[in-house]
Amino acid sequence: MTEQKISPVVEYRMAEGCTVYRRNGSGDFIHCLQADTYGLLLCTKGALEAITEGIACHLNACSLLVLFPRERIFFQFEADSSFIYFVLEDSYLAKEYDKYRMDTLLDMRYLHENGVMEWEAEDGKVYERMFECAIYCVTRERDGWRRGATSAAVSMLLCTLFARIGECVKNSPLNENDASWRNVKIVTDFMQCLSKHFKRERSVSFYASCLCVTPKHLSTSIKLVTGISARAWIDNMVVEEICRLLLRSEFTIKEITFRMNFSSVSFMGKYFKKCKGVPPKEYRNKFFSKQVSR
Repeated sequence: MTEQKISPVVEYRMAEGCTVYRRNGSGDFIHCLQADTYGLLLCTKGALEAITEGIACHLNACSLLVLFPRERIFFQFEADSSFIYFVLEDSYLAKEYDKYRMDTLLDMRYLHENGVMEWEAEDGKVYERMFECAIYCVTRERDGWRRGATSAAVSMLLCTLFARIGECVKNSPLNENDASWRNVKIVTDFMQCLSKHFKRERSVSFYASCLCVTPKHLSTSIKLVTGISARAWIDNMVVEEICRLLLRSEFTIKEITFRMNFSSVSFMGKYFKKCKGVPPKEYRNKFFSKQVSR
């Protein structure tokens, strides 16, 4: 993320690939940023103006704006306004996607193209309480349960927000002839297929065949919507699962190789090192001890 005129904002690293920025302050301030991530901007108090892609949006308290990768956005906040801004990286979505509705990306795209979502003040208080719970967990660094509790709290909040976004667009008319809609639909179907088959299949051509499109068409659609390639989504999903097995199971590397359908330990080692920079054994030795110490 590139940004200008850094503002009085607190940053919280909630999980790998999920960062939250929060402002609870006074005085007007201006903020400009460009990110290669998805964003959920919640205005919790006061009001703000957001300009993105040449379109101006006005957010009051209890409203949400969806941001997509590679967008440059300009914020202007009123005095005493507050917000919560979720930054969701591709790697986080690739790993966590199956926890949410599989049409979440389609819902987010529709909301992104059709303005701001609003809700009742009582709902806003619920979201803030859920967020406070997540912050409580993430700031208790010395407690052994911190990581799991933080992950669960963030997942609950995001799952609630995604479900509300889904409700917002459920009865809205979608133009299925629109190229943008079709691309997002392909990505949504790809994510669903990927979450089902990634432990056995790693080729773009396999997923293209499942979706009845060419590998080139699949890759182009995914790149246009998400900003990264189909190959990268597959690799992220596979490597995150290998990391999980390395750190949270007693499986040997040979057993993990078999479970992830690699032809040999050597091949999986090269695949893993290409993505993570270190072999599986070194990764386990380095990070497992840190996890235990927490």
